[in-house]
Amino acid sequence: MQEENFISLSLLNQLIKETVQGNFMEDLWLVAEIADVRSAASGHCYLELVEKKNDKILARIKANIWSYQYSKIAGNFFAQTNKQLEKGMKILLLAGVTFHELYGMSLIVKDVNPSFTLGSLEQAKRLILERLKKEQLLDKNKALDLELLPKRIAVISSTSAAGFEDFMNQLKEQKHYCFEVEHFEAVMQGDQVEGSVISALQKIKNRVQDFDSVAIIRGGGASLDLSGFDNYVIAAEVANFPLPVLSGVGHERDFTVLDYVVHTRLKTPTAVAAFYIQQFDEFSDHVKELKEALLYVVQDKLFKETKKTSNYRSNFAFICQSFLNQKKQLVNKQASDLAMLTNKSLQEQQLNLLAHKKAMGLATSGFFKQRNTAINVQKDRFNVAVKNTLLSLKKELVNYQKTINLVDPATILERGFAIVKRKDGSFVKSSSTVKPSLDLTLQLKDGEVQVVVKK
Repeated sequence: MQEENFISLSLLNQLIKETVQGNFMEDLWLVAEIADVRSAASGHCYLELVEKKNDKILARIKANIWSYQYSKIAGNFFAQTNKQLEKGMKILLLAGVTFHELYGMSLIVKDVNPSFTLGSLEQAKRLILERLKKEQLLDKNKALDLELLPKRIAVISSTSAAGFEDFMNQLKEQKHYCFEVEHFEAVMQGDQVEGSVISALQKIKNRVQDFDSVAIIRGGGASLDLSGFDNYVIAAEVANFPLPVLSGVGHERDFTVLDYVVHTRLKTPTAVAAFYIQQFDEFSDHVKELKEALLYVVQDKLFKETKKTSNYRSNFAFICQSFLNQKKQLVNKQASDLAMLTNKSLQEQQLNLLAHKKAMGLATSGFFKQRNTAINVQKDRFNVAVKNTLLSLKKELVNYQKTINLVDPATILERGFAIVKRKDGSFVKSSSTVKPSLDLTLQLKDGEVQVVVKK
C-alpha cells in the first residue's frame, strides 16, 4: 500500500478538531442529565452528560468546568437552588464544543441555568401527580381511619436530621400522654431516598399490627433537598399502605408528591408531633364533657328518686298513723263498752242483792254478813277481772304500736336493711328477677347508692 493512500491518527484527529471548531464556533445551550460528577483538587469539575429515553441512554459526552468558572457557576446554582450539581440532575448548560487530539470530544461548560433545573423538577412532579390521579391513588390512604388514640407510632426519618429530634422533644415535653415511638432509619435527601424509604415501609408493613400510624419526617430545606419525595414509587407505596401515613418533610410552603398521597400532611416534624398530642387532647376534652353530662344526669335522677322516696315515706307514715289511730279508737271503744257493761252488771248485781235482802227479810245478821262478804269477794274478783282485761287490752295496743314501728321503712333502714329499686323505680322483690350487669339503686338510711350486679 502506498503512503498516499492512508493518514496518521494524529492527522485524523487534527482534521476532526478543525472540523469541529470550524462548525461549532459559538457556544450552545443544551439540555442533558448528569450521569457522573467529580471535583478535582485543582478546582476543576468533570462531568459526564447523557440523554435518556425510557431509561435508555441515547447519547453520552464528557464536559469540563474549569476552576475559574466553576466557583462562579456552582455559587450561583447553589444560591438559587440551595443544592450542588449532582448525579441524576437534569440541567440546561451553555457550552462550547471542543476536540482534543489526546482526550477526544468534550464540552467546555460556560454557564448553567438554575431555573431550568427547578422547572424540570416541577414538570416531573406534575406528571407523577397526573399518573397517581389516573390510578386513583391520591385519596386512597386518606380514606383509612386514624385510631382514636394513635399512641403507637412508626417514624421514618434519619437520626441525624434535626427534624427527628424536634419531633421527639415535642412528644417528651408534654407529660400527660405516653407515646410508643419506634424509629426506622432512612435517607432523607439524595438519590438513596427511594430505596431507604421503601425499605423502611416494608419493615413496618411486616409488623403492621404493632402500629397505629406511620410518620415520615425531616427538617425543612431548599426545594431541591426535598426532591427525593417527588417520587412515584414512594407515593404509590404510601397510597397503598395499610396504615394511615402522616408527613412532615418541609416547611409550610413546600408540597412534595408525598404530601398529596398521605393521610394527613403537616408542615414540619414539630407539627406532626403536635397533631398526635392534639388527638389525645380532643379525646380528653370529650371525656370531660361526657363526665360532666353524666354527673348532671345522675344528680338529676338522684334528686327525683330522693323526692319520690320521700313521698313514699310520707305516704307510708300517714297510712301507719291512720292505722294506729283506728286501732286506738277501737281499743278506746272496747274499753268504754267494757266499763259500761261492768257498771251495768254491778248495778244488776246490786239490785239483785237488794231484792235478796228484802226477800230474806229477817235473815240472821250472821247469814247476812256471810252473804255480804261473799258479794264483796265477788265484787273484788270482778274488779280484778276488769282491771286485768283493761291491762291485756293496753298491752295489745302497745304491741300494735311496736309492730307498726317495726315495719316502718325508716326503722328498717336504720337496722342496716336497704330498699332495692330498678331504673324505672320498681322494687326488686326476688333474686330470680335480677340479671348480671343490671343497674340497681339501693335506698339506705342516709341516701342512695348506684350498683351494678356482677352475678
